[in-house]
Amino acid sequence: MLPSSFLFYILLLVGNIESNPGPESAYISSTPLSAVDILSDKSISICNINIRSIRNKINFLQNFVDEFDIIVLTETHLDNSIENRDIELDSFDKNPQRKDRTNSGGGLLIYSKEDIGICRKHELENDIDETIWVEVHAKGHSFLLCNTYRPEWTDSEYWARLNHAIGLAYQVNENIVISGDLNSDLMSLNNNKLIDMMRLFNFKNVIEKPTRVTNHSRTLLDPIIVSDTINYVFSDVFKLPDNISDHDASVVILQCSKNISRSFKREIWQYQKLITKSLKKN
Repeated sequence: MLPSSFLFYILLLVGNIESNPGPESAYISSTPLSAVDILSDKSISICNINIRSIRNKINFLQNFVDEFDIIVLTETHLDNSIENRDIELDSFDKNPQRKDRTNSGGGLLIYSKEDIGICRKHELENDIDETIWVEVHAKGHSFLLCNTYRPEWTDSEYWARLNHAIGLAYQVNENIVISGDLNSDLMSLNNNKLIDMMRLFNFKNVIEKPTRVTNHSRTLLDPIIVSDTINYVFSDVFKLPDNISDHDASVVILQCSKNISRSFKREIWQYQKLITKSLKKN
């Protein structure tokens, strides 16, 4: 189920209830997704979490993310000894998109509801970075989703590689969502390569609150970034228990009444089929 605070904010948006300072509640709500107009069959909800090892946290995830459409996880700490059946979530596709590193660090996952169409885009990925690209088709939406984890020790060319992938992605679909843990604090404007990237492509980060809070710092490391063709109606950050992660969950709701992808024709030269003699005759 969705976090209760999430549904409370949504109800306030549509004006169905008044604010009532009752006791703090748990992370689980029984309110169905269809009960609130903004969470309709025209919306897609995405939840982005640095899970700091998914092992032994499946039960928590099942309760916390049940009514989201797409779950983006970083730092899964999985290897090929863990099969998909070991990390199944009810109502989600049994074959999540994975990019594993080791059982002690890194790793990515994308879960999607069974009625969400997901197509992996390996041509946008590389062998260096922890990045997953997929194309999503569902509920009138069509967009590319990138899940990426950038450890602090990643080389400086990461940003050039990401920019290159985005340039290629635009040839597939101009509607793009980028999320994950980029270890680039968007609360700071100084020498921020991520901000430079967003300016280059006219992207916007929809998360405005810090996603990692300690006694000494408040940083926004887990953004959800969208292209200017993406419509979103809600975004926020939700506190996770300390035993689950030292990051908080970032959330966005995308909404559109029709397919927002624009098709266009391209002329492609297939040089491998070029016949030199034929060209000379012409």
